Amino acid sequence: MAFYRVTFTPSGPYFFGNEKTFKYPGQTVGSDFGSLYYIKSEKMPSQTALLGALRYILMPEKGFDKLDKEANVTAIGSASFDIDCVGDAQTFGKIKKLSPVFIRKGEEYFIPTPFDHNIASEPKSEEQKTIFYAPLNGYGELDTIDGHKLYLKDYEAKKGITDSFMSLSDNHLEKNLFEYDVRIGVNRKNHQDGFFKKEYIALASEYAFSIFATIDDNSLDSGKYTVLMGQGKVPFAVSFEKADENCEKNFYDKIAEKLKGDSVKYPRIYCLSDMLVNESGMYNGMLLAITKTRDFRSFKTENGGSVKKGMLLHRLISAGSVFIPQEPIGENFLADWAEATAKQKNAANIGFNKIISIEKGK
Repeated sequence: MAFYRVTFTPSGPYFFGNEKTFKYPGQTVGSDFGSLYYIKSEKMPSQTALLGALRYILMPEKGFDKLDKEANVTAIGSASFDIDCVGDAQTFGKIKKLSPVFIRKGEEYFIPTPFDHNIASEPKSEEQKTIFYAPLNGYGELDTIDGHKLYLKDYEAKKGITDSFMSLSDNHLEKNLFEYDVRIGVNRKNHQDGFFKKEYIALASEYAFSIFATIDDNSLDSGKYTVLMGQGKVPFAVSFEKADENCEKNFYDKIAEKLKGDSVKYPRIYCLSDMLVNESGMYNGMLLAITKTRDFRSFKTENGGSVKKGMLLHRLISAGSVFIPQEPIGENFLADWAEATAKQKNAANIGFNKIISIEKGK
């Protein structure tokens, strides 16, 4: 068994879309279709995209006509990740566990800025001033039909919620991480509304996506690998660097320390990864939630290479979301909350549902 820091470096502009296509289904497969003429890539690859890339690298006999080979099943498991699975947890052969994805530049790590960042605290001028993470801390209290809740006095609705990445070196918000490449074309199959725009994203030079991975293979750091990822099949260079098993825990501990903030009056839960959740129960016991959501659907590769969409469209709580639970919060509460909100037990094994407990300030 080996513990790796895995790096994924795109060769050019990429497009991670999942549900973002010009024709997209509704809540279930077979429902009415909507139409879009302008779609944008996600900034980060999904956990399932990264799992798929690792499975491709580890597959000893590549090619859709060889998917049933016993050696492949032993190496990578027998099926794609299935958010809708029931029963026993899935296994993926030699791939035992993945961390949530983050961005790195050398030894500097970047995570989604917590959504409780106070955008109003940022400089109003256009000068290139360094911006640091500054959590909202002006809380008010009120009683509602759902119990006692908090609200943010210093939140400005016109400013909205941040969409940025924070360095773990000094809590600064990194500028110019991404460049945008808008491509315009005409769909000749649609004579009335054929015009479209598609926004690709390019990651800035010297930056890469990265995860920690536990893999039952000790030789991956000796090779160089290329995997085609996203819509358009953009080549990504993939490298494996062996690391100490405590590296991942130290990473999480550092996040907890960096987000603490002496002025913050309440303990918080920070979502480092996207959360596959049962929304009907996840807000129970919460005084405040600052969240964004995005859609997700499973895609399964079947024998012969055909791709089948999962039946249901799921709503994910986005990485960067922040919750303030009722006190006290202990280890058992955090574990129970993460498990109770998971759609299936194996989600955490591929990097979903990772929460960080943040202590309140002094």
